[in-house]
Amino acid sequence: MSARIAAWLPDGAGAALDASLARLARTEDVAHVAVMPDAHVADDVCVGTVTATTRRLLPAAVGGDIGCGMVALRLRADADLLADRDRAARLLSGLCRRVPHVLHPAAGTPPLPDDLAEARLGAPRLEAMKRREGRMELGTLGRGNHFLEVQRDEEGALWLLLHSGSRAMGPAIREHHEALAARDPSGVRFLEADSEAGRAYLADAAWAASYARASRARMAAEAAGLFAPLTDDRA
Repeated sequence: MSARIAAWLPDGAGAALDASLARLARTEDVAHVAVMPDAHVADDVCVGTVTATTRRLLPAAVGGDIGCGMVALRLRADADLLADRDRAARLLSGLCRRVPHVLHPAAGTPPLPDDLAEARLGAPRLEAMKRREGRMELGTLGRGNHFLEVQRDEEGALWLLLHSGSRAMGPAIREHHEALAARDPSGVRFLEADSEAGRAYLADAAWAASYARASRARMAAEAAGLFAPLTDDRA
C-alpha cells in the first residue's frame, strides 16, 4: 500500500521525479507525502518534499541542510538611504566583509555560543568538526540558494532578508547517521525513532537546527550593525 501524495507541481515534472516519489510513497511507515512546486530529484528522497511518518526517521527526507530557514529584519531606515550609489556600494561591500560566504578568518573567529559548545554530538568526528568547521562557519552564508538581501517594502522601508542553514555540520550529521541506518525494501534508509540510534539522530539534528538559528542571528546582527551608524538602528 502506498501513501497518499499531494503535489503542487507544474505539468511535465518528469518521469524520474515521479518514480522517486512513488518509491518514497511505498516506503513502510510513510503516511503522507506533500510535494512542493520546486521539487527535484536527489539521492533517496526528492528535495522539496514533506514526508509524514509515525515511528521511522528518514534522514534523507530531512536532508543535509538541517535547520535551513529564513529571517527578515526591518531596519529603521528608508530605501532612500541607498539612492546614493557610492554609499550603496560601500554598504554592499561591507556586507561581504561582515558576512563571509564560506569561512571566517582563522584569527579572530568568535567562539561557538555556550549551548552549542557544551552539547555533545553523537560521534567524535562530529565533535571535532564542531570545534573546527562549526566554529569557523557560524555566521557565514554558504553557497547554493542561500542569500542575504536588502529589500524595500511597499512603504519604502528597508529590510534585511537572509536565507541560510547549518553549513557543513548538517550534511556531516546526516552522513554519519545514514551510515548507521537500515534500508527499506524501497531503498530509502531509516532509523527507528524509539531506538538508541534514532534518539541519537534526533539529538544531533536538534543541535544542527539550533546551530542554523544561531548562525542566522549572528549574520543578521552583523548586517544590521553595518547599517546602524547610518540609520540609528540598534536591532
